[in-house]
Amino acid sequence: MADKRDRGAVEAPTGKAFAQKRRLDNAPCPLGRDPLAGLFRPAMRHW
Repeated sequence: MADKRDRGAVEAPTGKAFAQKRRLDNAPCPLGRDPLAGLFRPAMRHW
């Protein structure tokens, strides 16, 4: 159950960040949804 809750908590900011396409296009490397989720996942442990 916690896994589903964690996944949902990561999907929300990932989707909102992915919508900022212009900012992602300026990133030094290509970013997709999976790498973005990888950035948010460790941060969710602190909440």
